Amino acid sequence: MENTSPNLTIRPSSEVLRVLEQQLSITNKILNEYILEDWVAKGVLLYEKQEWKIARLAFERAIQSQKQVELAELMLCFLSIREGKLLEAYEYLYSAMQNSCLIMFKEPLLKYAASLLEYLPFSCVPPCEFKVLLLKSALQVGIKQYQEALITLYESTHDSEPLEFFWYLRSTIAYFLDDFMEGLQAANKAIELAPLFRNYYMRGVHRSNSGNYSGALEDFKTAISLKKDYHPAYFEIARLKYLVGEIPEALEAASLAIQFGPTEASYYVLRGEIHKANNEFHSALADFSKAIRLLPQNAHNYFQRAQLRQMLQDYKGAIEDFNKAIELEPENSVYYNGRGSAFVALYDYQNALRDFNTAIQLNPDFINALSNRAWVFICTNQFAEAIQDYNRVLSLNPQDATAFNNRGWAKYNLQDYHGALKDYTLAIELSPGYANAYFNRGLVNYYLNKYHEAIEDYSTAIELKSDHVSAYNNRGIARKAINDFQGALMDFSIVIELKPDFVNAYNNRGWVRLNLQDYAGAIADFTKTIELKPDYSSAYFNRGLAKYYLQDHAGAIADYTAAILLQPQDASYYNNRGLAKFYLQDFNGAILDYSKAIELKPDYAYSYYNRGLLFKRLGRIQEAISDWQIASRLGHEGARLKLAELGLTFS
Repeated sequence: MENTSPNLTIRPSSEVLRVLEQQLSITNKILNEYILEDWVAKGVLLYEKQEWKIARLAFERAIQSQKQVELAELMLCFLSIREGKLLEAYEYLYSAMQNSCLIMFKEPLLKYAASLLEYLPFSCVPPCEFKVLLLKSALQVGIKQYQEALITLYESTHDSEPLEFFWYLRSTIAYFLDDFMEGLQAANKAIELAPLFRNYYMRGVHRSNSGNYSGALEDFKTAISLKKDYHPAYFEIARLKYLVGEIPEALEAASLAIQFGPTEASYYVLRGEIHKANNEFHSALADFSKAIRLLPQNAHNYFQRAQLRQMLQDYKGAIEDFNKAIELEPENSVYYNGRGSAFVALYDYQNALRDFNTAIQLNPDFINALSNRAWVFICTNQFAEAIQDYNRVLSLNPQDATAFNNRGWAKYNLQDYHGALKDYTLAIELSPGYANAYFNRGLVNYYLNKYHEAIEDYSTAIELKSDHVSAYNNRGIARKAINDFQGALMDFSIVIELKPDFVNAYNNRGWVRLNLQDYAGAIADFTKTIELKPDYSSAYFNRGLAKYYLQDHAGAIADYTAAILLQPQDASYYNNRGLAKFYLQDFNGAILDYSKAIELKPDYAYSYYNRGLLFKRLGRIQEAISDWQIASRLGHEGARLKLAELGLTFS
């Protein structure tokens, strides 16, 4: 490269060289890991060996080969600085800026650019050297001094008409200042002066941000036709294809971006997101991990991988990534909220609550964190606190159907059934396809003894979600409550078909079969219930009842005894065992069981009535009368009739 001002020679101080070399070494570490067997890599190795002249030749060969041109030019810039060839350094740097995508400047290069901006003597350059002012503006863009860059940019036009690179920079600065219309106009002007790849690229960026995706794609493709290895254009194509759901095309473009720009972490992040959308989770994980290796100080990359690990149910791995993201950005409420969600998945509600509290402290209007904390309150039976959080959520977003549904659940658990009913209805109005809201409203209607309304709600939930097992089960229970045993039988059978290990469905179906006098079928269902849940006392009791009706009194006693061992405080178990013992003429055993039932439940009319029958049979009339009088007082009609047979009345 010819030096246009050979007399301008300034030897940099040792301190300047030290700072620049320090920043350059950071860049070289990244280059050495990912750029192999090309002239840039060879030049970097020679540079590190302080073989300056041979390194210069390697970088010049890289420029000739059109591979990693901007990186080679940056290295030549530094070599020129070492030799005191200031304008030559400017020319290389100017060319590097022209070949770089300023809106994707990598962090190490940003630091290098900042060092150059601080230590290069721009003030020594004659005013006619407008290129140097353009270069200074480009470096200011690189280190995010956008307003200063704009001022410097217009200073470059004092004595000359704006060049194409001026308009390119103007378009770039407009991008960072969110002035898309100005950016589009500047890009059009740059293309008019010189139809270069970078100008089509910038226009494509502005068109994309303005919602003109087809125009943007056309520009990005034109940029690639002018510079085949221009990876930022492939990246933008991938991003747009991903946005419109064209996953295979997006994946192809992202892979080409990585092929031509293997050190750009954002490319791996985008391809990881595309893999994730395509359910290729392990490929996505590999891409997010590569992005982290490229930019280990980027908190968002850890966040991306943490979210994916949550999807893969690797909650401990997700927490590790959230930890790192929080370490890098301790004021980011989103990361605390994410880690809290991972703790919830591990049922670690204490740590989850701590994280959600921190997220809300950092951002008091953070709806997701408020909703998540409310859910933790529900999981820990703190329903009043949950309601407070959901109230806050709904004040921020009155259209949140999930918040109404979940607040309804909290009210339901506080036995505020009418309040719950209102919330579920509001959730349904906001989201008519919300199956769980219908299901939950069905629960409330059932507990309000509105069985037909409950059945209607469960039926709607089933229409919306045909495999809603709990809706079938609960509809069966509601049908059972109105003595629709055939309908209940059908529902419980569907539950068992959908979920063969649903314990309660067997027990419920057995109870229905018991009422339909299908005792053998009932016994089979209760036996299956016990097989699935050996400590299910009600199943033993119900099976004992079925055996009792089949006059297998010994078998009934065995099952009632098993139920009593599991639930010794249930009076009905003793009462029914007493009945079975009565029919086996174990009268003393029957009396003991009736007495135990009465001891456990002093207002148990049936046990008084049954013990009275046994006392009468044993000729213990006064004791029988006493028991029937108590039973009659408790409302037992049979006891009143027995007293009447004896010519006694009780009021």
